[in-house]
Amino acid sequence: MSWQMPLLGAAVVLLLAVLVWQASPPSQALLVADWQQVSDIELTQADGVLKLQASKPSWHSEGIALRAPLQNALQQLQQLRWQRTWDNSPERLQAFGLENAHLSLSFNASTLSFGHHAPFAAEQCYARLGDTIGLVSPCPQALFGLRLSEWLSLRPLSTTEKIQSIEMDLCQAQLQSGHWSWSQQNRSQDDLQTWLQAWQYLQAYQLAPIDAWANAHTQAEAINVNISSDANDYQFDLYLWENEGLLQRHNWAYLLSPQQLHDIYPTWCRGHD
Repeated sequence: MSWQMPLLGAAVVLLLAVLVWQASPPSQALLVADWQQVSDIELTQADGVLKLQASKPSWHSEGIALRAPLQNALQQLQQLRWQRTWDNSPERLQAFGLENAHLSLSFNASTLSFGHHAPFAAEQCYARLGDTIGLVSPCPQALFGLRLSEWLSLRPLSTTEKIQSIEMDLCQAQLQSGHWSWSQQNRSQDDLQTWLQAWQYLQAYQLAPIDAWANAHTQAEAINVNISSDANDYQFDLYLWENEGLLQRHNWAYLLSPQQLHDIYPTWCRGHD
């Protein structure tokens, strides 16, 4: 009888393995189409909608780049795989957090929505694509729990592109044949380089919808700023009041410190030496 016990145990383990295999079929790719061919995404979450456009290999919204970790997370959606699927039903949508999804991405006439995390596997979460609902992995956790403004870069300009010209108020500078010409003849080349670098590496401490600052910025006169780089053309409006200010592009406000405002708009640009 003693030799029968190991055999019985092995049979039980084999039976359990078969049952698990039947309950958990091999994973299948969620996005069958090539994700690299997607050019537009409409992102919907509790605080609003953000429209994203592709400029390979990166994503942006109205020319404002997404933050680097989110760029990577979007690219990795191609790796999503169904671990298990169920028939669609109102009860399952509610139970899985898909009735009011945390995040939805609409593209190519399809909508991919994400709900709750799986209670037994942190790397999995519930998702819906069309009429299919199920568990997916790896769960793109970097995309969850963000405000819309947290999707976008705090840098008005990319540090990888090179400024070719700037026009604002009394300051105009342009790169021609490798040399800078500019309007402030009484200022040194060091002043010019300091000013250019202030713009090149500018990083706001916060990005917010411009509507949140409507009362403040509409009371100040807009200073138009036009910047051309080797990659893009930018138009900004700079607003100053007391010791505060913001830089507006489209529907977003870059909030800047007093020192940053001084660096990008020095007194000699305002006609005050």
